[in-house]
Amino acid sequence: AGTGFDPASTERAFVIASADSLAPTFLPEVIARVTAAGSRIAVHVRPIDPASDIAQALDAGHIDLVVSNEPRPREDLRLGTLYTDEVVCMLRAGHPFVQERRFSLARYLRMRHLVPHAAAVPRTGPIDGELAKTGYQRQIAATVPEFNLAPYVLTRSDLVFTTARRFAEHYAATMPIVIVRAPSELPPMRFYQLWHERSHASPASRWLREQVGAVAQALPKLA
Repeated sequence: AGTGFDPASTERAFVIASADSLAPTFLPEVIARVTAAGSRIAVHVRPIDPASDIAQALDAGHIDLVVSNEPRPREDLRLGTLYTDEVVCMLRAGHPFVQERRFSLARYLRMRHLVPHAAAVPRTGPIDGELAKTGYQRQIAATVPEFNLAPYVLTRSDLVFTTARRFAEHYAATMPIVIVRAPSELPPMRFYQLWHERSHASPASRWLREQVGAVAQALPKLA
């Protein structure tokens, strides 16, 4: 794309901090695309640490790029939208409410919820932040340290897990999981990449952003 960076002749390790909800559907494609571009190109994916200062880590060069869907991106960072995804609910097959096409907000608030730990503690994740705008709060019955444990918990309980459709469809294809649309009050999730002004004009950084953007563009469209 004319960035001035040649991955085929460069030795470089990139560090991406990512929301772990992207692990099954997005990150494998990013890693495959980046590492295939050059034999000496490496990519290291790290979790987003809610206790750390992302802007400081980007400024210091400890992280090259952040891929996330937090509801309030840092205003002091550059942002590029990758894609949006529908919010849905995951339940076990055989759950009493799997016949419903979409949950009403009243039904949703009466259910017991499984949430990722990082979203539960400050209650500022995309779902709880949106509910809080109108004074609602869901009943959190259990938390897990990472998204990818949630489907396994769901198969053994009547809890509900709210997430992006692409994540839900990945597990529903191979596990006894059913997808029900979330209340219409919950808007689509927006996923984006963040980077620091310091690296905005860097050829290597621009190349990395282009690769991540290309993966997003190639995602299968939602039905």
